[in-house]
Amino acid sequence: MQRPAANSFTIISMFVSFVSLIFSTSISFTTAFDSPYKLSKISTNGVVLPLHLRENSMKSRFNIDDHSLVLARLARDKARLQQLTSSSSSSPSSAYSTIVKVFSGEYVVLMNVGDPPLQLDLLIDTTSSFTWWQCQPCEICYKQPLPLPNYDPRNSSTFRQVDCRAQYSSECDHTQPQPEGCYSRSDMRCRYRNTYESGFITEGTMGTEILADFYHQNITNSLTFGCGTKNVGGTHEFADASGILGFFPGRYSFPNLVHCNSSFSFCFPGYYDGGKGQLYLNITTTTRVVARLLLGYMKSFGLYYLAFNGIEMDGFTIPIPPEFWQTDGKGNGGVIIDMATIITKLPEKAYAIFKDYFLKSTDKSVPVLPGEEGLDTCFNLTGLSDWKMQGHYFPEVKLVFQSRPDPLDISNEQMIMDMGNGKHCLAVAPGGPTTILGSWILQRTLVEFDLSNALLKFDPRSCDLPF
Repeated sequence: MQRPAANSFTIISMFVSFVSLIFSTSISFTTAFDSPYKLSKISTNGVVLPLHLRENSMKSRFNIDDHSLVLARLARDKARLQQLTSSSSSSPSSAYSTIVKVFSGEYVVLMNVGDPPLQLDLLIDTTSSFTWWQCQPCEICYKQPLPLPNYDPRNSSTFRQVDCRAQYSSECDHTQPQPEGCYSRSDMRCRYRNTYESGFITEGTMGTEILADFYHQNITNSLTFGCGTKNVGGTHEFADASGILGFFPGRYSFPNLVHCNSSFSFCFPGYYDGGKGQLYLNITTTTRVVARLLLGYMKSFGLYYLAFNGIEMDGFTIPIPPEFWQTDGKGNGGVIIDMATIITKLPEKAYAIFKDYFLKSTDKSVPVLPGEEGLDTCFNLTGLSDWKMQGHYFPEVKLVFQSRPDPLDISNEQMIMDMGNGKHCLAVAPGGPTTILGSWILQRTLVEFDLSNALLKFDPRSCDLPF
């Protein structure tokens, strides 16, 4: 009579263990969303880090109203466009100086660095291949608002200087674009200097540090970074962050330093829903919306170029000439994706065609308003509570890429920006000769950079969901 009871207990125990296993596995996916300040490793091969909009922290720290937040957002976007379309005629001021075209970012990742661990807010930049953050003691540094901590290598037991004279000499190589070598061979410190076209300069020494997640699990034991002790000039467009994570391919890019150069993904958070997203390292996706990356142009011009076929509206292709999606081989034209650009930019003539078809396809009951802050197509949506629903009031827009036939659906919420003053404007605007896919049109979309296969993958999804 005792044997059946024992078997029942065994079965129940196995069931409980199985449920516990499932629950513990799920924890690795869900705990990352409890707080924007938690980091969670989700597998032995992949890591997920919380990604959030920089303006969320700006709003909470400085009590900015919605309209002022939008104006600041568009001011950053305008500055970003100027940086992307300008060309540098200046030259490095020393052997270790590098001219960098652009900087800044719209998304922040929280990193735990050093021992004891210190949490840093770092802006993601897909046009930079270098990672740096501000260090103490500062010679000249921008002021970081509380509660952002200041990293001081003297307080970390795991910080190591990159030594130009000894075993780390390969890390301080004059043939490399960043850093450009030692200031002098009698000085053990490997120095770097990045001069941005906005006039901002970050200067300091190279070091290595451990990078860990919220649960003190190491992501890497030796992240090479620039320890900036002289950060001055221009506009401090990232003063609400500790530094920059560079995601463009290169020896010192963040993906390369943490050994995830083959694949990394961003789930761009929504601007209306709290702005929480994720950064995935070494995790691949399956999706039918795929664009081909143009590696030749990427290497030549330092931007993520992709093969693009055009724009569909309500089921038919807008008659924009295909030459607008092509580059002349000199960095003019073509289509790029840039995480630090907010408003999607089209060449002026292409935008005029797009705007004309968009307005013709918009429901006539929607009042058109004057433009504002560079956005010239605006509407009064007062009383239209269902305007975000697809197919309501506005045409259905899709982006068509060359690699796969499936287009990327763009929702009304991704096409229209709430200006915070009762006005809503089209989040597409005229720009320079190059089309730029911005973050507003890609919110609530997971974008994978599959560099090993030269592909860009798109997966429309809620960033609240597990991978």
